[in-house]
Amino acid sequence: MKKLLLVFFLSLSGLTYSQLVQIWNNDFDTPSDWDLTIQTGQNDSDANVWVISDEEGGETPPNCGVASNGDPTLHVSCQGAVCIGTGAIYNAGDNGLGFAPSTTNKRAALTVPISTVGETGLELVFDWIGVGQAGADFAELEYSTDGGTSWNVVWTQTPGNVCGGGQGEWAEQTVALPVAAENQADLRFAFHWRNDNDGSGTDPSFAVNNLRLFADDNGGAGPTADFTASSYDFCEGDCIDLTDASTGNGITSWSWTFNGASTASSTDQNPTNICYPTAGTYDIILEVTDADGTDQITQSVNVTTCGGGPTAAFTPSSTNLCEGDCISFTDNSTGNGITSWNWTFNGASTASSTDQNPTNICFPTAGTYDVTLEVTDADGTNQTTQSITVTTCSGNPPTAAFTIDTNLICAGDCISFTDQSTGDPDTWSWTFQGGTPNASSDQNPSNICFDTPGSYQITLTVTNDGGSDQTLTTIDVLDLPEIEGFGDTLIEIGGSAELEAVPANPGFIFWEPGESLDCDTCANVIASPVITTTYFPQVIGANGCIGRDTVIVAVDFEEIVEVPSAFSPNNDGVNDFLHVLGVGIVNMEFRIYNRFGQLVFESTEVEDGWDGTLNGEPLNQGLFVYTLTYDLVNGASGEKSGNITLVK
Repeated sequence: MKKLLLVFFLSLSGLTYSQLVQIWNNDFDTPSDWDLTIQTGQNDSDANVWVISDEEGGETPPNCGVASNGDPTLHVSCQGAVCIGTGAIYNAGDNGLGFAPSTTNKRAALTVPISTVGETGLELVFDWIGVGQAGADFAELEYSTDGGTSWNVVWTQTPGNVCGGGQGEWAEQTVALPVAAENQADLRFAFHWRNDNDGSGTDPSFAVNNLRLFADDNGGAGPTADFTASSYDFCEGDCIDLTDASTGNGITSWSWTFNGASTASSTDQNPTNICYPTAGTYDIILEVTDADGTDQITQSVNVTTCGGGPTAAFTPSSTNLCEGDCISFTDNSTGNGITSWNWTFNGASTASSTDQNPTNICFPTAGTYDVTLEVTDADGTNQTTQSITVTTCSGNPPTAAFTIDTNLICAGDCISFTDQSTGDPDTWSWTFQGGTPNASSDQNPSNICFDTPGSYQITLTVTNDGGSDQTLTTIDVLDLPEIEGFGDTLIEIGGSAELEAVPANPGFIFWEPGESLDCDTCANVIASPVITTTYFPQVIGANGCIGRDTVIVAVDFEEIVEVPSAFSPNNDGVNDFLHVLGVGIVNMEFRIYNRFGQLVFESTEVEDGWDGTLNGEPLNQGLFVYTLTYDLVNGASGEKSGNITLVK
């Protein structure tokens, strides 16, 4: 790689949480909490897909992206014949040629509601990587307060930073939520990905991790204690579970008192198996404490003397097993405080047991055998019997076999392996010569990366009780062609720079991103970015592999947004229209009011100007008030307001 000609200064700004408390978080450890398949528009046959996995592992900002580290993330990936690799990658499309159409409009939405009742000053903080294509292939953060029927955009992805080699650089993002998200019983978040199929775009696509929702501490109102019991009326000897339902500013302690129970107290948030041996009415007291104070609640349970005797029931871990196998038994009996369990195991090495849940009961000889359980409580005795079948099992070793994404890859590519072994193996041992990682015990390992050219041997050994078997194959890793990019520079907004790509050997040259270049397949190009952009000159070598380098064009952007204080709409051709003045405005809302507060003009387009009329009728000269909100191409935003004088 070349040496960069510029020195960049990184200014880090972090959140100060001293006035905030965390009220919710989601680290994508429970994928079932998210619906990844919501279509919001056209989706082609090779449309991008949302995935939750650690194929794009989460990293602490500003670390670089990694393939797999055990920390799952939500990320955009690709599908179809041209999709090679895993993680936050995507197919940018075929630009209408029809061989890999990938127009995408998909939402990944949280399906579990978040309560913000009583909460204000909400901020969502998350970690993310992504480049995509500005304004074309990008993700948006949305929120909903009506169960996902309607969604509101609160953040839009712009191309993020990348590390050397093209890996994304993780960044922390803070998004202040509007007042409409406060005091809601059903707040949800979603990430919405779009891809316009124009074939332009840069990996990584988009990945997000470590969602955290913060709120003001609301002046220290203190917690509100509450809980529910699994039952409030039950028999002597029965046990119940308690579920905390308290609310507050980060509750830190739970103090339970169980009058009349075998367990007198607990500091668990949700205590279980609280048993009451004697009939009566008893109070349960819960006291909770948070940073703002303490609260207490008392509820009663009613324990009665129940008759009728117990009902014996149990579940074996298996009812069909091989000679010499061992199983366990789980008691499911019910009754009025069961005091004894008597098991009989016909045909087993252990003839009997008085344990409630006996384990390691082994059957050495083939046959069908009865297992009997007899239980006793204060009201009587009951028994039940089940049969166990033991057979002579033959021990045949498995046959190892597997398939691979491809046997021919380029240096730096990652591939997956699919087990095709037969004979019911129960362990898999893979070795990947030259790979990262170099071994795995997964049945179907994925994201195995090969960085160095050469021929490497892949070995799979499978094992069951009958023995082991091994198979191997060879993959070839091709060298990447070399290319060097020149032209790192700093330009003013609206300016341009000359860039050059020099391959070591002839090959097809192309640049990404290409939308701000005069030619994205030329060796010498003119770049005219509106924001700081990293360009990737690339070359396809004779072996089909792609080599790349980087060239950075930094844009010195100065924020200038103004509204004239006066204009004269007298049709003399001079100053007849009032316009918002500025550079790099991408969105705006411009409104003008008369002295009575009546809206006389509004526009969302910089090109639209006010001609001093209302409903087609000229207004008299006078003083008017304007408000302006705007977003700039560099991601900055602002607000302005002031007076305008209409002069005749």
